Amino acid sequence: TSDSSKEAFLACNGLEALLHALREHPGDAAAAQQGLATLRAFVCHAPELPARICGLGGVKAVLDAVQRNLARVPTQELGCDILAHLAWDSEERQASIVAQRGIPIVVRVLYGHPEVPNLLALAMAALQSMCCDHEAAKAEAAAQGGIELVTKALKRYPEDHPVQVYGMAALQSIAFGHEKNTEAVKSFQGGGLANSAMTTFFHDPKIQEFGSMLLETLQPRRRKSASA
Repeated sequence: TSDSSKEAFLACNGLEALLHALREHPGDAAAAQQGLATLRAFVCHAPELPARICGLGGVKAVLDAVQRNLARVPTQELGCDILAHLAWDSEERQASIVAQRGIPIVVRVLYGHPEVPNLLALAMAALQSMCCDHEAAKAEAAAQGGIELVTKALKRYPEDHPVQVYGMAALQSIAFGHEKNTEAVKSFQGGGLANSAMTTFFHDPKIQEFGSMLLETLQPRRRKSASA
């Protein structure tokens, strides 16, 4: 879709109509998938659109579509991708998604589709966005089994780049500044998983960045000693 087409769509209240249709028919599988695909095209179109989408009830529309179509992988992928973008870099949007049960819904996606690495990566990206610097989200992610599911994905797909990037990013967001979660990540061999990914993707800057951040969170004293 071209930028001019998107602008025309927005100018004629197309976004409002789209979200209304999603809210009214979340269980219509084909409509939900097409609606989320269209919405995904607008999430990053302009910096003001995520706030507008949330203000129009977009969070509930997306979460309902995901929850009502758990067996449809494309719908799950689109929904998780949208949630990751909406939650990122906005405390208000992040809090809104968490308050509307975003954490358990995304964890359910992780639990339900261990055989689809691309969906796992997108779900973990959403989890990372929701949990970053959000104390209640961190606690809920752990309580819902999110730490174990993320580490299972990392172990199952050691050579899948998106899984490794977003899995480590999710663990970092869940553990950072939260002592109980840090210990939980350690108990599921989070440090070993980070070291393994950094070895496998030795020349990849994102893997090295997130791996180093996670190790610093899990082993701060050892990291400081190593750099002394």
